[in-house]
Amino acid sequence: MSFNRTHRGFATIWAVLLLNIECLVILTYLNFYQQELQNYRQLEQIYTQKIISIDK
Repeated sequence: MSFNRTHRGFATIWAVLLLNIECLVILTYLNFYQQELQNYRQLEQIYTQKIISIDK
């Protein structure tokens, strides 16, 4: 009986660890995505300024 409890405990620990790793991966991806989005916004501003300066 105690073996089942121990086994269940290890399974729970593994599940929590895997969930934490999954969350870290998702957060890392979101951080990367946010940085890429900022890069695109900066590029958009640069191109908008160039278009405006050409129009003048």
